[in-house]
Amino acid sequence: MATMLLLGQLLTTILISLLVIRPQANRVGGIVANNVRMVGATLDALPAEERNRFIARINASGTFRIQPGYGEPPGADGRPTIIETTVLRALALDLKQQEDMVWRGGGTTQLWVRLRLGKQGYYWLSVAPSPGWTPNGALIGSVALALALSLAAGLALQRRINRPLTALAVAVDAMPDTRLVEDLKTNSPVEIAELAQSFEAMATRLASQDANRTLMLAGISHDLKTPLAKIRLALALDPPREDDTTALLERQLDRMQSMLAQFLDFGRGVDGECIDYVHVRSAVQAAIAVAEADVTVSGPAAMNGLYVMVRRQSFERALINLIRNAFDHGEPPVSIDLKANADNVEISVRDNGRGIQNDMLPVVIDPFVRGNPSRPSDGGTGLGLAIVARFAREHGGGLELVNQDEGGLAAILRLPIADH
Repeated sequence: MATMLLLGQLLTTILISLLVIRPQANRVGGIVANNVRMVGATLDALPAEERNRFIARINASGTFRIQPGYGEPPGADGRPTIIETTVLRALALDLKQQEDMVWRGGGTTQLWVRLRLGKQGYYWLSVAPSPGWTPNGALIGSVALALALSLAAGLALQRRINRPLTALAVAVDAMPDTRLVEDLKTNSPVEIAELAQSFEAMATRLASQDANRTLMLAGISHDLKTPLAKIRLALALDPPREDDTTALLERQLDRMQSMLAQFLDFGRGVDGECIDYVHVRSAVQAAIAVAEADVTVSGPAAMNGLYVMVRRQSFERALINLIRNAFDHGEPPVSIDLKANADNVEISVRDNGRGIQNDMLPVVIDPFVRGNPSRPSDGGTGLGLAIVARFAREHGGGLELVNQDEGGLAAILRLPIADH
């Protein structure tokens, strides 16, 4: 904005110089040239004893001064302004004396011009400077004032636009909660309000798609659980002759049921769950009990009083996934280390396996990505860590995987501490 304004001011100055200043300067130069000719003709017509009195009467007026042309004029240490320079050039052209006409001073000081007056020789002629700002100062001041006012208006406009845009970004992050969007639709400029309305419509469509997806996954899960239950019942009533066959069928059924549960958890997300204060250590103990795993828990006594604001069931599912992932892809013993700092609580699930290749650490939490793609499928879907990572993001935290120096993998779940 400042650059465009300065370019506009420069263009305006050039146009004013060409279309206003130069024609007026030529006009003023012509008037001064006629006055010089008249003064020269008058001095030539007067007797010698009257010439000095005539010059004295002119000097007494205070505006126009004449003095002999030898030496340097008094107070001529300034520089002429742009307008004065233009007038002087027009005067020199009009008097045909451009080669021998000289000037001194100008600007805030007296401007003197040495001219030949008729047959009387050279004289210094001067016009008193006008009070107030010089043209150069007025031009610079007007440009500076216009620049300051335009920048102030631009900053005000930017703040008016940026404030609702920032609020819109916050509202988008808070989707599907549309209360902030409703406020933007009524208290923002028209363009921002229309953008907020478009975001609200998009959020509604996405929520509808998520609901349809969850309903579809729930239906698939329900429909598949029924034949699975019938197969189990049939195996129980009429088991195969060989125990190995029975064990194989039961393992495959368990794998199918586990896979269905993970697909449903990933598709369902956190819909329908309420955020509540959850005691960290109690949630960890509950997850260990559900996973039916031999896990040791360590952490300072201060952890007994720490709470997080999360969806309880999703929190426990995330912990169960981390525990099972440690047993399925690592090696026992598995331990959980609880830590806390000023803002976050850290839940580190550690195993003693071989860890994960370093180049796989950033991507292994993506859906359907396994830490060792060459390893045969063991019933996993590649969704366990993805479910945990999404849970952490939706609650203002994060999931980090770290290869431990002593061996094994540490899955660190960070969540903001809640006052309780």
